[in-house]
Amino acid sequence: MKLLALSAYVVLLCSVASAAVIGTPLRAVEKASGAKTGRYIIKLKDGVSRSSILKKIKLSGNATTDWTVFNGFAGELDTASLDLLRASADVESIAEDGYMYINAKTTQ
Repeated sequence: MKLLALSAYVVLLCSVASAAVIGTPLRAVEKASGAKTGRYIIKLKDGVSRSSILKKIKLSGNATTDWTVFNGFAGELDTASLDLLRASADVESIAEDGYMYINAKTTQ
């Protein structure tokens, strides 16, 4: 009997958690044109603590977090961390990091 009650509780808990996740629209990720680095650039809203966000996610590889231009960071993210950031109200934008090249012809 206890096992049945526990099973029902787990099913209910999973249903509520699923509904909460499904009800949260995921922010679109701006796509880079051309070659990509495999990293993402995350811009946080003003006043959001970068360190508190970094504690919630898993960054793999090298992360760039020491920016003063805007409140954000860049790094390689697993799917779960990316989805967590896409659903976060603390995130202003997410963009794929890509390579940029300058091809200019100079004449004198």
